Amino acid sequence: MPLSDIPIELILTVVATVAGLVAGAYKLGSVRGFRRAKRSLSNRTLRRRFENVYAPMASLFITRHVTSGSATLAPYMRTRLGHAWVELRRGRFRKTWLALGDKRKTKETAEIEFGGAFPLKEIKRLVEENAADVDEALLGLVARADRSRYEAMEFGSREFTNELTDEEFELFRHVIRSRETLSEILVADESQESSHRSTDS
Repeated sequence: MPLSDIPIELILTVVATVAGLVAGAYKLGSVRGFRRAKRSLSNRTLRRRFENVYAPMASLFITRHVTSGSATLAPYMRTRLGHAWVELRRGRFRKTWLALGDKRKTKETAEIEFGGAFPLKEIKRLVEENAADVDEALLGLVARADRSRYEAMEFGSREFTNELTDEEFELFRHVIRSRETLSEILVADESQESSHRSTDS
């Protein structure tokens, strides 16, 4: 069939379809590229945070052994029944009911068993040297731990020199938790990136 016999509507439809397919493929490629670039930037940020902040901070506790614990003052039902009876005799019926389930656990406390004092000075130095890689949560915890140390010295709230304040203990747990989480994320991202590279090639 000669080209002149093909209806113009059919030619326009074919051209529009091809143009739509090309535009769709371009858009899909650019979206994928944008997502990949964004993920790569996020990975770089997380990697810097891991390498410059959390890994060095966690390593400060390799030679310092932090132990924690709490006590249960009413572990047995007979003890709790005794507490409930006291509340019942005072006419406190709601507290009587609560006393039956209250094991009276003390607050968890921590101390450095050996290896030196809590390394707040070194942690502050790492924060100052890598300010661009530090997240807001860590900044807040470091500030609270620093303030708690001054308050503990001022009011003498520590029984032992190696006892951690609540804020220091929370900072310690945050550092260890964040290092583990970032490590898992980066390992998962590396394996995903390598699978993308093998698919692309």
